[in-house]
Amino acid sequence: MERGGDIHSVTEISARTRNGIEQISFRYVVEGFSALEHNQKKIIRIRSPSKKGLALLCTLYFTNGACCHWKIMVEIMPSGTDQVLLKCKLFLLDESGKTNCMRQEILNRKREYLPDDKLSLPFECIFSTGVECEKIENTLYEKPSVALYQINDTDQNNDTCAEKLSNSYIALDDFKEMYSNEFITDMAIKTKTKSFTAHKIVLCARSPVFQAMMINDIKEKNSNIIQIDDLEDHSVQNLLLFLYSDSLETLQWESANKMYYAADKYAIEKLKVICFLFLIDNLSTSTASELLLLGDTHNDSRLKKAVEDFISQLERQVYGSDEWKNLIETNPKLVSKTILLIHKRKI
Repeated sequence: MERGGDIHSVTEISARTRNGIEQISFRYVVEGFSALEHNQKKIIRIRSPSKKGLALLCTLYFTNGACCHWKIMVEIMPSGTDQVLLKCKLFLLDESGKTNCMRQEILNRKREYLPDDKLSLPFECIFSTGVECEKIENTLYEKPSVALYQINDTDQNNDTCAEKLSNSYIALDDFKEMYSNEFITDMAIKTKTKSFTAHKIVLCARSPVFQAMMINDIKEKNSNIIQIDDLEDHSVQNLLLFLYSDSLETLQWESANKMYYAADKYAIEKLKVICFLFLIDNLSTSTASELLLLGDTHNDSRLKKAVEDFISQLERQVYGSDEWKNLIETNPKLVSKTILLIHKRKI
């Protein structure tokens, strides 16, 4: 069967482009912090010691709008048009870690943040400094082992290839499919009412706790069974799906609490962070008590700190809720510690 078109020689070209990256770390000390007024700008100029002569302007000021009352605003401006700020980290540190950049919060805690009325802000900035190298490294004409046959409808061929690629499974889809079809499973996870088949290698790769069980615990190692009695069937199923697919179905408050518990127990850090962010985003006066207890139970200082800051801003609403009254009855020690800590931070 004959087809139209011309046969062309094949040319294979290897090329490389290298972009420059530079990191600048510095500490911005703002003197007379408590006397600053809104929109009063403090500006410093930082120059890199590198040969590129990279420089940046760092501007700090307060806003006093309805949506962002007394927020600290920071602007980073590189000196050259070919310099692009890729990443910037700003830290406001005390003995317990980071906090929000709110002026009133800082003024309430002068002893921690304002020695001699000076605010110290460490920065870490990463810039792209433009293209450093562009070159063709290798050119091979008339590659003998390949014949490239071109026809007139090239665009149609490209569309077909793109469609095939978009329809192809990615690796995580394959793993999830393997789990769903119970393909060559070699172990089981059992709850009080159900058994889930799984693969040792996946569980060991995703959880150091599961790995320790399969290597060190004689019972689990010999039986190829892990017994889990403190999680419901649905929670175990979601946990396994996350281990295989690295994603979660739509979270609700209750399910996020349970998955946070499972993530902490089995040291699955990414799952724990996902649940942490969901819970903080859905923090309210009615859920603050439950989340404070969760952070205390799991010894999560970040979670407790976030809830304590929230309670500090809305004390009357939180303390007047039914959930807080229940917490007073069930865990008076935690309530006393929290109120005392919030009060000390305001002194």
